[in-house]
Amino acid sequence: MKDFATRAAVAILRFHTTLLPKLVDLFLLTDDDEVRERVLLVAYGVLILSRDKVVLKGIAEKLLTTYARRPEDFQNAMIRDHIRCIAEFAQHLGCLDRKFDPTLPNQRNSRTPRPVPPTEDDEKAWDGEKDGGVRLLVHSCLHDDFNHYSIGCLRGWNHAMLKPAIGRWIAKRVMDDFGYRASKCSGYDTTVTHETGGGRGKPAWAERIGKKYQWIAMYQLASRLYDSIDREKDSFERTTGRLAFILNDERKLDPTFRCPERSDRPPSECWWIGGNVDLTPTKQLDYLAWVSLKDDLPSMESLLAPKTRDGQRWLPLICYPTWSEYREGRPYGEPYRSTWMHLEAFLVPHAQFDAAVKAISHRNFFGRWMPEGAKWLHVFVGEYPWASACNVETDDRLGFGTRVHGSRLDFTPVSNEVVCEWEYDGTLAKSIYFRVPARAFYTASSLWWNGEDGFITQDGRTRFRDPSASEGGPTTLLADLDDLLPRLERLGSRLVWTLLGEKYVLGERAHNTPRVTYSQTAFLENDGTILAGDRVFFQDYDRHQGLERGN
Repeated sequence: MKDFATRAAVAILRFHTTLLPKLVDLFLLTDDDEVRERVLLVAYGVLILSRDKVVLKGIAEKLLTTYARRPEDFQNAMIRDHIRCIAEFAQHLGCLDRKFDPTLPNQRNSRTPRPVPPTEDDEKAWDGEKDGGVRLLVHSCLHDDFNHYSIGCLRGWNHAMLKPAIGRWIAKRVMDDFGYRASKCSGYDTTVTHETGGGRGKPAWAERIGKKYQWIAMYQLASRLYDSIDREKDSFERTTGRLAFILNDERKLDPTFRCPERSDRPPSECWWIGGNVDLTPTKQLDYLAWVSLKDDLPSMESLLAPKTRDGQRWLPLICYPTWSEYREGRPYGEPYRSTWMHLEAFLVPHAQFDAAVKAISHRNFFGRWMPEGAKWLHVFVGEYPWASACNVETDDRLGFGTRVHGSRLDFTPVSNEVVCEWEYDGTLAKSIYFRVPARAFYTASSLWWNGEDGFITQDGRTRFRDPSASEGGPTTLLADLDDLLPRLERLGSRLVWTLLGEKYVLGERAHNTPRVTYSQTAFLENDGTILAGDRVFFQDYDRHQGLERGN
């Protein structure tokens, strides 16, 4: 309920931003941290979508002033992180008074006492509890998935407080400080767990009230640990030096996009995909004959031909279509044919263009030897790429690179990925993978998230978009060709595509069936025309990977 309410509030208040200050004032000091956290999240989403500087300035400065006056009233990691996000957004838009420091909520408060967990003897005393809700609560905090996985977000402080101690602190906080023990909430939790089960197979709505309080207590503990104990970094962590959030991994619902129903639309129904693979006419061919066919695949020219829509010419930069015979209800193990294509584009400096095109022509793009874009798991798509959430970790830590393996050639991937995971967002049926333009495009001319499926310029026209985010179908990134050409010129770059595809047979009984892979390249001329190279087929997908020696 709270997730759908959050999205509904953002959808409504986006067009009534003057109500936001009253809403924040009304709930900021309530005694329910879940309400406070969601109100701030709603405000942040609305402000990103509306960019109302007057309202943003007022809310950001009020939040920072209130926090500075009584930081002890905000001992919750998520609430502190949200206040910082709103304040930094105001700073980014240039409407925050310079006397304010937007990172204040994430600065450690030396006056916060170190949390002291209950002892093992206290835990043993809980074994005799007659209240079924309390027993469920204690078990969850100390023994089930909440302890095994959820508490893992506090691993940076495990050198000072181990998981069992963390679990005991949370359990005691809920039972005694939140008044859960012997409450009607406890009785509800016992009943709902008995009727629906307590495991992962229970209905999505059937959650204990005590579990809500466990999350709140964990976020309160995180705030206290952050202030009083140095956090240990993971050995693999690489940061830019920008102040990290307290609990960046716990950002669960992205308030910056509306949540449409997404259909699994086949490529043949997607207006932005040029060409189709019709598997029906070749159904009578044996597998070897079908795999050997070359003229049943869409040409590079048709895939890249600009598609006119709403008065704009849309050029595919990346696209991942798949055509398959698989259907629900198909007999188990029965073989079926499938073919897929991965179309990727790269920015190449003018000075390297000729050498770059020559180096990758006729090569096999299997093996992931070409550079890849970055991927963010805990970033809101509307924050890309300006917010701290996108800029705490180094690009290489996020998977981004520009150098072709084994060479000095620079190929900058044209897109990155922002992932919105479904597991802790009740409004999502599955995770959403947003394809967003490379950072380089933003340096050529400003872009801003449109709240649905793409990025707009100051004139309000969408210039880059992922239609799968609003219409379903394969993940794609399209660019407005008339905007892209001058943008490339300002960057001093040329656009080069690689195509990797495969034809093969799947199914439990599809042993030793033939398969073939293929690759192709293309590039964009300065006048907007597209030149494609030859398509090369490989019987062995391990052969001809990487650049030839000397390139």
